[in-house]
Amino acid sequence: MKGENAIDEFASYFNQETTPRILMTTNRRPKGKIFDFMKEVKAVFPNTEYYERKNFLIKKVIEWASERGFTDLMLWYEKNGKPHTLILSHLPKGPTATFRISSVMLRDRIPNHGAAPGDVHPELILNNFDTMLGHRLGRMLASLFPQQP
Repeated sequence: MKGENAIDEFASYFNQETTPRILMTTNRRPKGKIFDFMKEVKAVFPNTEYYERKNFLIKKVIEWASERGFTDLMLWYEKNGKPHTLILSHLPKGPTATFRISSVMLRDRIPNHGAAPGDVHPELILNNFDTMLGHRLGRMLASLFPQQP
């Protein structure tokens, strides 16, 4: 696995040669609480920018983001006004993963919640990602954060 880590598409992040820059957008015509949820996500992931998707095809969004130096695309879908699905794509050629979102609770509904992170980068702890797929997924998620201990 160490040999693969040195040459996979995430190696430049872990060698601190590349800083992640994330484009965040939604399905067409979003409504409801998805925007409150995305504010929370934007507070957690450094270097994240939101752009309104309007009526653009995903292929055009990916081309546009790649040309402007974005390293990842977060595409959020909502259902009945609530966050439902995340498509996470590493630009320009992948990999891409789809996640189902459930049981979302925003920070302001949690008693004694902490403030949004400021200039401090969150630390991601991934336990039990032991399979080859889990390891690859863990590297994909970890590459969304600057690799500064």
